[in-house]
Amino acid sequence: MASSIQEEISYVRNNLPPQTKLITANTNFVTAICEKTPSRVVKVTLTIPSNDSNNDESSSSSSYPYRPLIVSIDTQPQNEKTKIPPGLKKKLEKELTKVAEEETPPGTFGQIHPVLVRLQHFVDTNRFVPCWKELKQSMDLISSSSSTTTKKGSSRKCTMSILSE
Repeated sequence: MASSIQEEISYVRNNLPPQTKLITANTNFVTAICEKTPSRVVKVTLTIPSNDSNNDESSSSSSYPYRPLIVSIDTQPQNEKTKIPPGLKKKLEKELTKVAEEETPPGTFGQIHPVLVRLQHFVDTNRFVPCWKELKQSMDLISSSSSTTTKKGSSRKCTMSILSE
């Protein structure tokens, strides 16, 4: 187990999931990109909490590793192909913060690696990351046209409308 933030960053550099790339890693924050395909990319910034007041022992419990990392998902990475919907972004940030809190005992270093591993797992397994906009447009179209008219003039519900109910 790491005994400082520098050791933790060194461990993360040497043990990253295969498709995760560190962009920046220093004692203030870590920025990484988790990628499955060019259309399935998520960028995350993990801010390392620090206490901006005095450096006395009583204030050390309000900084890292006593507090969890602050997780921020970039809603649209540089490639502009993957955009995380706001609801999913918020849910994912909460889940990753929970991972940071629960994966390591309070007061010990080692939160960064489990968070990046969980994010890479999300990118690898969530099939809706690259196509959520198209799904939303389809659902909006279905809900706006809940019934169709046939040639004989009878009104029937379309199959997709029935499935969405």
